[in-house]
Amino acid sequence: MDSEWITELCLNDQIVPSRIFPKCDWELRSLTRNREALGKMRSSLKNRVHRDLASANIKLASVISDIFGKSGMHCLRGKLLWAQSTFPVIICRQDTST
Repeated sequence: MDSEWITELCLNDQIVPSRIFPKCDWELRSLTRNREALGKMRSSLKNRVHRDLASANIKLASVISDIFGKSGMHCLRGKLLWAQSTFPVIICRQDTST
């Protein structure tokens, strides 16, 4: 019953065919989706850095307008290098004093 009705619709040109995109359009759409996903991932990572800095009581955002700009990245790298270099020294000093 349904197949007869669909056949009639098809013969009378009442069914709009589905659109199948050419391969170049499909590739462009895929690249666009990937770019959007990467943008969302980048925003998520930036928000994570902001959250982690705030939880560590580092108020870098109040001093620098763009944490991920040139000077902001310089400050973040300096902070990371400082933290990596001083932590073992503090432990060594504690070990030698006891």
